[in-house]
Order: sequence, then C-alpha cells, then structure tokens
Amino acid sequence: MKTMIIAGLGLASIAGAAYAGDALSSDRTVVRVGFDPSSVATPHAAQNLLTRLGEAAMQACGAYPGSVRDYRMSVKRSDCYQHKLDQAVAQVDSPALSQVYEAQGPMMAVAGR
Repeated sequence: MKTMIIAGLGLASIAGAAYAGDALSSDRTVVRVGFDPSSVATPHAAQNLLTRLGEAAMQACGAYPGSVRDYRMSVKRSDCYQHKLDQAVAQVDSPALSQVYEAQGPMMAVAGR
C-alpha cells in the first residue's frame, strides 16, 4: 500500500515580516492518503481516489469536513487547493487517475460540496 502525503501551509496573521518564515513553517498540515497502486486501473477506482485526494487537499488548505459550506467552496477555488491536488495526482502517476482528473477538473474532485 502506498501513502500520499499532501502538505499545506496554513495562513496566519503576522505582524512583522521577520517572523513570517517561522510562523508559516510551524503551521504545516500533513494529510496522508493510503492507496494500492494496482487498484487505480479503472475509471471508477480512479474517481474514488480522486475524491479522497480532493478531501485531503481541502484539509491541507484548511477546510475540514465540518467546515462551513461557503468556506469549503472558497478553499476549493483557491490556488492552494489547485496546487495540492495537482501535486497529488502527479505523485500517484496513474494514467486512469490523470484522465479522470483532466476530464472533470479540480472543482469536481470533492463531489457535491
């Protein structure tokens, strides 16, 4: 079983630029997504993994399952989410996953939310 790690940096209000690096590096979120590389061969399995990766990208960017819907939608439209999901799909390196991702785009990766 392989594990994907999606890391994101939370945003913090920072008074001085000198502290920006320390504050951001200490506010790191890591989300692990386990999967079996051989189980991503079908479009249905790829869709399931994409949904899980989308949820992990949401969490890495600061939106959790219990977050308010408007906040989740805002995160879903963010550069952070796009970047994290792009990275995760590239790391899996599955033609089926890439095809599903390209066909529906990042906004659909977290279905119905």
